[in-house]
Amino acid sequence: SFVEEEWRNTLTTMYYRQALQVGNPFLQKWLDFELKLKTLVVAINAKTHGLESENAIVEHGDFTERLLGGNLRDLDPDEAGLSVGKLVNAMEGKNLLVKEK
Repeated sequence: SFVEEEWRNTLTTMYYRQALQVGNPFLQKWLDFELKLKTLVVAINAKTHGLESENAIVEHGDFTERLLGGNLRDLDPDEAGLSVGKLVNAMEGKNLLVKEK
């Protein structure tokens, strides 16, 4: 339900905000990578299926702003080690095996 999704999104946002403040550099880099990857996948899926993604995306500074503000392919190709171009191509394709890799 919509209320359940709102709660899930709120809790996820709170989790990442708190977790990114951890003093461990490794964990900060990992959480930054994970959050950007998940955000990018949500944005690609929403765009592919014509859905609204703003409520499902955890705000993460200028990355989120650039993601929501324009073309996915306009992002830095290697944003946080994500290989954005490859990910966009894989997610926009129909092959499920490629998407899982």
